[in-house]
Amino acid sequence: MGGISVDNFESIRENLRKAIAESLGVDVEMVKLSLESEDVNEKRSAQIQSRSTSNNETQIQSTIKVIIEVTDETDTGSVLQTANDVSSFKTDLTTSMKKHNISENIGVSEISQPNVEQSKEPNLKP
Repeated sequence: MGGISVDNFESIRENLRKAIAESLGVDVEMVKLSLESEDVNEKRSAQIQSRSTSNNETQIQSTIKVIIEVTDETDTGSVLQTANDVSSFKTDLTTSMKKHNISENIGVSEISQPNVEQSKEPNLKP
């Protein structure tokens, strides 16, 4: 997502959670986010990656880790199918981000394939 930094991540976290939940068809309480990195001129694999440039300034890339905590009642197949269709998910997420008043200066640049893990307690804030 272009335009996400350590400075503004907390201010957009809740609306970003809503946008991701809406795009995947899950409850917002199931979505956990963390800002994993903010690297200059370095591309990394990540769930959601952001890229920001402004008037030929240094390019900043931020990686946001997204965890969807599912329950036994959650249709995980549907969630995975939606997330695995990267092109469609990226379009849906961009649309949802606009709906949730996330600045147009913030955009999705890359989404990696989901990694399914079974965990007892993720260490992420909602």
